[in-house]
Amino acid sequence: MAEIYALYSGRNGIVRYVGETGRSRRDRFKEHIRDSDGALRSWFRKEWQQGYPIRCALLQSCEYKSRFDV
Repeated sequence: MAEIYALYSGRNGIVRYVGETGRSRRDRFKEHIRDSDGALRSWFRKEWQQGYPIRCALLQSCEYKSRFDV
């Protein structure tokens, strides 16, 4: 199984990033926080500095082989 997930800010709930993983989306979210660079990392820092959390939501579960179609 795979999970399609969205990252969004607690500021306004607008989805900023959609991703997929064959593992737990929570584990992948932790990786984003730890390893992100560039625009995604800048967005995280900006939201955190202003006191808003970044959240991760499940959009859909699917078979691993069809995750890119979803």
